[in-house]
Amino acid sequence: MFTPGGLRPAPTVAAVGGARTGIRLSPGGTFWGVEETEVPELYGALLTELARLDLAYVHLEATTGEEVLVGLRRAWPGTLIMNPVLPMGPKQTGRTEADHWLALGADLISFGRGFLANPDLVERLRTGLPIAPVDEATYYQGGDAGYLTYPAYQYTA
Repeated sequence: MFTPGGLRPAPTVAAVGGARTGIRLSPGGTFWGVEETEVPELYGALLTELARLDLAYVHLEATTGEEVLVGLRRAWPGTLIMNPVLPMGPKQTGRTEADHWLALGADLISFGRGFLANPDLVERLRTGLPIAPVDEATYYQGGDAGYLTYPAYQYTA
């Protein structure tokens, strides 16, 4: 919580400690009609204040330009998880995007939908196998369809 004197420990940090707390941010995101201006300045100041809490991580979504995100990475001294593609956009995170952001300073990459559609995602990334697309029609429908029905990669002779 911001106060005139700076950042007071959030209730979660006060309750369980910063080392057990992380935050996910969508800089410049336009969710629900909200439009942020001065994104680098706003999020740079936020990350400076959050650094005082010694959080376990900050998770950034690619909701603004790469140049801004790289600047925010430089501003955050701790562990950074990067979601390198637009959330719920047409593209899933793949090996190319992951490698790109690891080279730009991310510590970890979030794959989200890729894990839903690929129970063997780690093996696919390790061996260069194609990543299967997710079927968004099965999201939040209840039951096993879409969450437990994606197969592992099938090798053919």
